[in-house]
Order: sequence, then C-alpha cells, then structure tokens
Amino acid sequence: MYYKTNGQVVTNSKQLGENMLSFNIGYKGGIGIQYFFDDKEAGQIEFGLGLGVEAQMYSLELTLNSVESFATPIIYNAKQYQHRTYFNNLKERQDFLQYSVPLGIFFQIPCYREKKFWQFGIGVQADYIFGKYKTVDGFIETRLFEPNDNVEFYNIPRYNLDKYDSFKGDYSSQLIYSGFGVLGIYFNAVGVFDVGFNIYGTYSLTPIFESVQQTIYQPNFISENGSDIASEYHSVLNSNHIAQSPHVLSAGLSLILRVRLD
Repeated sequence: MYYKTNGQVVTNSKQLGENMLSFNIGYKGGIGIQYFFDDKEAGQIEFGLGLGVEAQMYSLELTLNSVESFATPIIYNAKQYQHRTYFNNLKERQDFLQYSVPLGIFFQIPCYREKKFWQFGIGVQADYIFGKYKTVDGFIETRLFEPNDNVEFYNIPRYNLDKYDSFKGDYSSQLIYSGFGVLGIYFNAVGVFDVGFNIYGTYSLTPIFESVQQTIYQPNFISENGSDIASEYHSVLNSNHIAQSPHVLSAGLSLILRVRLD
C-alpha cells in the first residue's frame, strides 16, 4: 500500500520486485467560511456548515530495479526474440498539484470560560488534480533475448539496444471527488480572533487514473508485421505494474487563524 502523510497517492502494487518507494512532505493551504445556525450555552453542541477553497502539493519517488519483458515478440531471420527493459536504479519522481472545494457539516462545542472551542466536521469535496513525472537518477537499458540459444544481445545502438535516461511527462488533469474528516480545537487569542489546530484526513472516492494495461517503457523496435513501434515512457502510475486504480489519501495537521463575526 502506498502511503504518505499530508497529500499522497495510495494504490495496491504488483510486479515491483525490489523497487523502493519513498515519500516527501506535502503542503496545504486554503481559506474558508463557516456558519453556525444558533448559539448554544457553554458545553452544548452548535451545528453549522462550511465551505472553502484549498490547494495542496505532494510528491512521491519510486526507485526501479527490475526487468520488464515486452509481450510482443520480434521476428528476425525466422527467429523469435523477446525485448527486455532493465531498470537500473531508475528514480522516478511524481509531483501533484491539487485544488479542492470542500463542503461539510460541522459540530462545535464552545467552552467560554476556558475561551476555547472543540470542533468536528465531515463532508465531501471536489478536487482538480494536475500531475507530472520525471526521472531524476539512474537509467534504462534495452536488450534482446533469444530463448532457443539462451543468448541476450545488448549495447548495439543501431538496433536501439542502448541505455536511456531523462524521461518526463504530464498526467492528464482529473476532476475527482473525495470525503474528508477534521477534528480540531480553537483558542480565543484576542477579541474575535481564534487560533486553531486541526487533525484532518481525506480519501478520494474516485481514482485519479484508471488502470491500464501497458508497460512502464515501450521500447523502439520493429514488430512482427514489420511496422515500426516508437519508444515511449509511460510512468509507473500509468502502467500495468499498478494492480488497481490509484486513489489520493491525505492526512496531517493544520494551523488555522479564525475570525468570528458574531
């Protein structure tokens, strides 16, 4: 399970072998408004609605050390060859920028004597996600394997059997929907100004990508019918190495400045 604090991608993974996944701390900021329908006595629950606009950035890195075999065989001089891609410490970094519009219901318990407010909220949000990927270290090496003679051919650039690096690209932007929950406490700083600390979490109800059946790297070679297949790097999250469509999981701490208009 992929997991990262404060903005991350989660998915079940398969076929990743000795590959390693690491995470970076994400950042989140936003502005919002809450309206509570009536004032209660101290210790009683107030009910209200909240609407906001938020932005967050998060990233993850995956180091690939494995072998990927391309399913389409290569026929040359009546012999069948298998194209192999070797990942040699290839580090892929994925960066995401997410804009969200959360709408939720909130419950607040005022404690006027201690000048503090407990608050709990749940709701849904619309998220628009932009993503990109790039390789920052390591390389890919393409080879040909001939099974009958158990021979592997490599380091022949004129046949596109070479080492490659420096791949990058953009993911298609996506509109998804998520659920969220938040638990916090607010302290009255001065006048109508409160300072709050929240623990929050979100999970996307819809995936950011659909599962696809393509390899991480499509090598450049001549197929069985004689057509030229161009090379293309698809990225790990956009390949058949992911067992299920990935979702976004976010959890973290928030520092909030609140102005009460009462």
